[in-house]
Amino acid sequence: MKKVLSIVLVLIFLLGLMGCSSKEKIPSISEVSQMKYSEVNEALSGKDIQAIRDAWGEPVESDDKEDVWQLDESMLLFITYNYTGIIESCELICGTPLAPAE
Repeated sequence: MKKVLSIVLVLIFLLGLMGCSSKEKIPSISEVSQMKYSEVNEALSGKDIQAIRDAWGEPVESDDKEDVWQLDESMLLFITYNYTGIIESCELICGTPLAPAE
């Protein structure tokens, strides 16, 4: 009986690990740059900002509860997170880079 119970507990533990890892899937920066605005919010909202930094490296800018990522030459991603580091919203900004000051 103990052997069966041990096997069941191990299986439950492994299933729990698989469920947690699938929830935390973070798309790459190149994947995000190909997504629509609503897809970006769905993919990143509720994630931990530190998990994003671990996956993508450091943002180009970081301010009070907001990180900015350069997706490509003309696309910026603004990620706003709460005081616990959980992402609340994302905003894609498309524009051309500024000309260097003379």
